[in-house]
Amino acid sequence: MRQQSTVTTWAKKNFMLWFMENYPLRDNSGRKILTYLLEKRALGFLHIIENGSLFRPLLVISSENTGMPSCLLMTVKDTLSNPDSILEYLENFEASKGNKLFLTFYFPDREKCRPFWQVSEEGALIIPPDRIRNLQFNFELRLLLEEERKNLRRQELMAEIDQALAKGEKRVFQQLARELKNL
Repeated sequence: MRQQSTVTTWAKKNFMLWFMENYPLRDNSGRKILTYLLEKRALGFLHIIENGSLFRPLLVISSENTGMPSCLLMTVKDTLSNPDSILEYLENFEASKGNKLFLTFYFPDREKCRPFWQVSEEGALIIPPDRIRNLQFNFELRLLLEEERKNLRRQELMAEIDQALAKGEKRVFQQLARELKNL
């Protein structure tokens, strides 16, 4: 038996549209993924949650000025940050088997945002509040470290691209440019 969401698909859709209108996204990745979910009408198996530290698969969408990755999908086995890989995962995601996809948003005034709280659902897990806060802190720290790792790799790639251009190495430049684009 499938467990029904306590939040209507209409409410989820309105929140996602509201979020894209009101919060600038750092790049087009988050918008691309949210638009895909809206167009595929894949909101029935989607659960918007506040604390994503326990739930998988978890899709994280962040606005500018949060320090978080713009989009990230965490499954039991993998962590995907490339939007094309995330979209491929979503294409193959089988909601008909009772699967659930959890979605959380990070944006500057998240704690005080009434529209976010109105569509947030939390699982029926009985965990002490202190334990949840600790898990959430560790989870958010992991997201921040992932973003910092990507930024460092981006800087390294830019330096390597500069070197390849200076040496006239066209193939190396193209390879590095592809890697940078996919980062």
